[in-house]
Amino acid sequence: MPLIHVLAAVVAVTAQPVSAHATHLDGPVAAPMDLDFEKPSVRVTINGQGPYRFLLDTGASPPLVINDDLVKELGLELGEAGRVGDPMNPEAIETHSVAIGSVGIGGARFDDVEAITWDRSALYPGKDAPRGIVGFSLFKDTLLTLDYPGGRILIEEGELPEPDGAGVVEFDAQDGVLSVTIHVAGREVEAHIDSGSMAALTLPRSLVETLPTVGEPVAVGVARTVNSEFEVSEVVLDGAVTFGPLRLDRPTVVTNDMLPMANIGSGVLRGCSLTFDQVNQRLKIVPAAGEGVASKPVRKRYGVMLGMNPSTGETTIAGTTPESPAAHAGLREGDIVIAINGTPAAEVSAPARAAAFREPEIVLTIDRDGERLEVSMSLDD
Repeated sequence: MPLIHVLAAVVAVTAQPVSAHATHLDGPVAAPMDLDFEKPSVRVTINGQGPYRFLLDTGASPPLVINDDLVKELGLELGEAGRVGDPMNPEAIETHSVAIGSVGIGGARFDDVEAITWDRSALYPGKDAPRGIVGFSLFKDTLLTLDYPGGRILIEEGELPEPDGAGVVEFDAQDGVLSVTIHVAGREVEAHIDSGSMAALTLPRSLVETLPTVGEPVAVGVARTVNSEFEVSEVVLDGAVTFGPLRLDRPTVVTNDMLPMANIGSGVLRGCSLTFDQVNQRLKIVPAAGEGVASKPVRKRYGVMLGMNPSTGETTIAGTTPESPAAHAGLREGDIVIAINGTPAAEVSAPARAAAFREPEIVLTIDRDGERLEVSMSLDD
């Protein structure tokens, strides 16, 4: 999970439009995939226009979610109203359907796609922000490979072999959201495979309380789903997590009181190549050399919990972790972040912001009750 502040995970959109779209492939199609937002994104054309950056989210059930500003930019017509949300409140957001004639990714084309749209500007503000989400069900008729180490996706025809419990496992796709069985400290647990989450492994607090841990959970930030925001904590599991060929020994897990399901995010998946066969509900997992055999050291954190004012779009301090560099530096809840390392906060893209918070030192310019202050922090504090 990126150091921050905000774990900007887009959790499953639970109301799925029925999409009978057609897929057109002239052989296997490879397309670049980047992790600039700590999760996969690809370039997508809409009705021949673009390309535009879209996140690729296996935790989103609609085949396509398109930002309302892009809908207006392309002159697309709105269809029927609907409602979507996260597992805590699945009907929190009003949406509209949008009929898309064609969606292109590399040399692959998907015709007659039923997308949904709403105002998503608060989720990803700033320049280079994604213009929407490519959901899992867009690839319902194909094999989809997320090759994290290779920085690409592969779309092709075919099917995976029978599950063997090791390299190939079964999955369920109820409501279009992918879930698998993992083992956590020897216990079977159902978990979502969620490329749209920046975290590594997230477990419900009710489950963590029954597991062996090293110490107690410590608050580290604020998580944001499509319609909810809540505090998250981290704790080291005193045991192993296994999933197909992956084994994580004593991993640091994220936990919260709100989300009911375990979640495997891009923090783990980025060490693998994953191939999804939706027709047969099979998943092939190929770890990169040396990945998936042990947990990585816990990274030092500033302990800054960032939030956002939904009315103004301003980045705010939502809180700080006790005894953290942020707490020692005197950051307070409600402070408005004006600049990060001298660059206006509104001009700092999400990837650049995440990178800044991974550096050993950072300077935040803040507004506190009309007074402008500079706050310097070091990970050695």
